[in-house]
Amino acid sequence: MVLSDIPDLPQQGPDFDTWMQPDVLCGPVAVSNSLAALEGLDENAQIALVARLARIMFTSYRGGTAPRGITAGVWRYLQERDVDNFTLRYRGWRRVNERFQDMGHLSLEWLHQGLGERSAVWLNLGFYSEIVPGYLKRESGHWVTLRGYAGGRLIINDPGPWVAVESPLPVTARRPLLTRDAFDQHTFRPELLELSGYPVPHGERALIDGAVVLRLASSGEPDSKGSAPTRD
Repeated sequence: MVLSDIPDLPQQGPDFDTWMQPDVLCGPVAVSNSLAALEGLDENAQIALVARLARIMFTSYRGGTAPRGITAGVWRYLQERDVDNFTLRYRGWRRVNERFQDMGHLSLEWLHQGLGERSAVWLNLGFYSEIVPGYLKRESGHWVTLRGYAGGRLIINDPGPWVAVESPLPVTARRPLLTRDAFDQHTFRPELLELSGYPVPHGERALIDGAVVLRLASSGEPDSKGSAPTRD
């Protein structure tokens, strides 16, 4: 399944230079691609949406947007739009507000199931260097929009300037052979998926650290509205 009519807005451009460092806008831009498609927004409205998302996602000049910012920001935006009937879930090794934390495995099957005409999937990539054999150091992170799955490959819209070809970009995901002691941080990350065919901008390997799945319910389905998340 490959979704059509998903915008592919780049995170760097003259429209962003005046109010936010473009290098850190991958999260708001990736999310805006999906929300613009769901709401039928034109490019100017989507650019304004990026600015709004960057604020409510707590996007910072140094750290970009953490998964907790993505989930809290999407939740708040939907509440502002009076959208109550939805589910928002995150799977991965980084932590979010417990309301959105899904303790299931981060798997290709779960990502595929998240695709739909009234849903969205955003992937949090981590770029790693193998500083010594079998030991990985996370250099930086990035957000992309999952557009579909076809021919055994994930199809992504990538806002990063290092993508030499126009999106959608097809990449292959597989489970890497990693041990508990493979990382520079103490958190055990057994569920990561490694991307093959991705133009890694920093380090040597691109792994999917986590993913956020948004599902908008059809009319008549139970209300999924819940309590507001804290800024954690």
